[in-house]
Amino acid sequence: MEYTFIFTEQETNVILTALGELPAKVSLHLINRIHNEVNRQNNQEEQYSTVDQMPDGE
Repeated sequence: MEYTFIFTEQETNVILTALGELPAKVSLHLINRIHNEVNRQNNQEEQYSTVDQMPDGE
């Protein structure tokens, strides 16, 4: 079963900091998944915020 949560950037950093306090064998997979998801969403956001410049016909 999978769950979906929505966290602010600050909340995500708190979670990552807390996970970093655990032994790597327990937390590393989850830390990597969070980092990958953050990167994926940031890349999507960048794509949506980029406005294509139309040539001015000159």
